[in-house]
Amino acid sequence: CNLPQDAVYPVAMVDAAGRRLTGASTYVMRFPAGELPPVNGFWSLTMYDADYFFVDNPINRYSLSPRDSLKANPDGSVDLLIQH
Repeated sequence: CNLPQDAVYPVAMVDAAGRRLTGASTYVMRFPAGELPPVNGFWSLTMYDADYFFVDNPINRYSLSPRDSLKANPDGSVDLLIQH
């Protein structure tokens, strides 16, 4: 079990415009150059269903993190694509 001072689990249910997230849309989480989450351990982006189980998908990818060898854009920013 993680201690509260060691882990943060923010949750998003709506997009930047306040619309409920849906698999019919494509979302981009953009980190400007040099601004990936500042952590003393690791971070990941994980998608859960309404019952807080991993969302099944055909490529069996259940999280994105720096362990996935993220590729920066030409300007140094990093985009995480969230889509069906």
